[in-house]
Amino acid sequence: MIYGVNRKTKAHRVLDSLMELTKSERLVVGDDAGWIEWDESKGNPLPDGTHCDTRIGDRTVPHVVAHDRQNWQCVTHYRPILDDKPDSPEWDGESWPPPIGSVIESSVTWKDGTPAEVLSVRHGNVIGCHTETGVAGWLVQEHCRPLRTAAQREEEEAVEAMHQIADDTPGAEAGDVFRALYRAIRDGKIPGIKLEDAS
Repeated sequence: MIYGVNRKTKAHRVLDSLMELTKSERLVVGDDAGWIEWDESKGNPLPDGTHCDTRIGDRTVPHVVAHDRQNWQCVTHYRPILDDKPDSPEWDGESWPPPIGSVIESSVTWKDGTPAEVLSVRHGNVIGCHTETGVAGWLVQEHCRPLRTAAQREEEEAVEAMHQIADDTPGAEAGDVFRALYRAIRDGKIPGIKLEDAS
């Protein structure tokens, strides 16, 4: 298999013939299965965020997310995944470490609830990458959770606001708490909830 590799961006594309190679590309030859031999001292051969398979000696590590901060030490071959990006595996929040390629939320390396893509796992140590800024960092199990949907985040914000209102009415009977919640909703103090007609 032959690839055209952009000299500036490192983007790879499969070529059907040498005639397709452009001036902005260099030719890279892989084996029949698409594996490209790699010198680990050269670092990341792909654009950040590109999914690829890697080989470390005889062991294949599938679906790695290439990143400049990633340790390419011991990588002897790589194979870019150039079709549609594979579906991100989901993490159940219970087993650790999360699967490589999964997107989770971390509250230590970045602000609370920041989405991070799992880049690599080695001996239980997990490195993730902020999905918006590309900044990499360590992920710690106690401060990670599965990625929440927008609806789940809105629900948590609303429940948090309701808890605050209940806490602000200590010793009150249930009816008083419900009345305080109703007024907070009416006054727009609970995110994501509003009354159709508050008059």
